Amino acid sequence: MVSGCSTANSGSNGSSGNDGGKVKVVATTDVYADIVKQVGGDNVDVTPIIASTSTDPHSYEATAADRVKTKDAGLVVVNGGGYDQFLEDMAGKDNSSQKVVNAVKLSGKLTDSEYDHLAEDHKDGHHDHEDGEEHKHAHEFNEHLWYDFDTMKKVATEVAEDLAQLDSAHADSYRENAKKLGTELDSLDSSAKKINGKGKKYISTEPVPDYLIASTGAENATPEEFAESIEAEKDVPALVLKETQDLVTEKQVSLVAYNEQTETSQTKEVLQTAKDAGLPTFPLPKLSPKTPITYRG
Repeated sequence: MVSGCSTANSGSNGSSGNDGGKVKVVATTDVYADIVKQVGGDNVDVTPIIASTSTDPHSYEATAADRVKTKDAGLVVVNGGGYDQFLEDMAGKDNSSQKVVNAVKLSGKLTDSEYDHLAEDHKDGHHDHEDGEEHKHAHEFNEHLWYDFDTMKKVATEVAEDLAQLDSAHADSYRENAKKLGTELDSLDSSAKKINGKGKKYISTEPVPDYLIASTGAENATPEEFAESIEAEKDVPALVLKETQDLVTEKQVSLVAYNEQTETSQTKEVLQTAKDAGLPTFPLPKLSPKTPITYRG
């Protein structure tokens, strides 16, 4: 899915949030920065705040330099949903004319009230249900949306429209590039569906690849308490860990997906159990270990 190709056209002029004729854009990670680059081409100057697999956006604290870059940008692209709260908090704060693209909000997976409650959960650091509450809590919603092809199409389209407003001279180019990227994402989605995972189950040590694997039709069989413990960076209870490993050794699942970026001794145990059982394993980091990357097939 990640390779070194781009569909973007070239150009030169810009307007609000510009640097040397280019529209200044700030994005959370290099994944979102690349989407902007593919849409904006040579007409944008895009900076990812985080471009390292060793940095977790959930816990990242913005520096003074980050604040300056964000303030000066004409467009800010965030994942949202608590993934990159540091940038969401800065976006539009010191620049009222700034455009902000929020992937989670564009996804349509949450209502406005659910989104607000999710943000509160992340800020407060609590993930427990309250009696009678029907909101989606932080542990119930998977905010890792860059492997959700439909949402990334929406992000590309929104980026194109915002760039068109900031730099009307290249509006047609932005929209055409977003359309091309959307076609590529449709192709990736079709390829995933052809894998035909219907009737098969998998375990994931983190929810990062879930949207991608779900697009094949496979079912996530990860025990809920295992997933919650990993997300909360807590030890998985011994009985839950055994339950997870039993699913693997008894081959009730067909695949174990794992996140190389945030391995723990317990996720390594599950991975080793899968290897010992002869089950396929699927490594998927949150960010590409190569910088820069491009988001396409």
